[in-house]
Amino acid sequence: MKDFQKYQLRKKRRGQVISLHQEETVEIISYRHPENILESKEKIALIHRAIFQLPENQRQALLLKKFEDCSVNEIASIMGLSYKAVESLLSRAKKNLKSALLNIGLKNIKK
Repeated sequence: MKDFQKYQLRKKRRGQVISLHQEETVEIISYRHPENILESKEKIALIHRAIFQLPENQRQALLLKKFEDCSVNEIASIMGLSYKAVESLLSRAKKNLKSALLNIGLKNIKK
């Protein structure tokens, strides 16, 4: 059973298998060019830098919401603020983060 699970995991990592004919199969292996990987890492570093330039309360609220999956009510409880205050903090954090990212040249950042 263990070997079958390993096989399934390896199969999942490699990519999907497409049958061209009933007897033939071709494996598609996902590949990312090293230049694209480096570009992604650079973007991530710029995003992290922009997040850590936010004011402390905005950064904390944003990190709790986006990375810890806390609800607005949970964030309000953790930070000792009202629901509306947390909504306002999150709104300002997103606005400031977007502005910072645009200033450093990152335009197409997904939520």
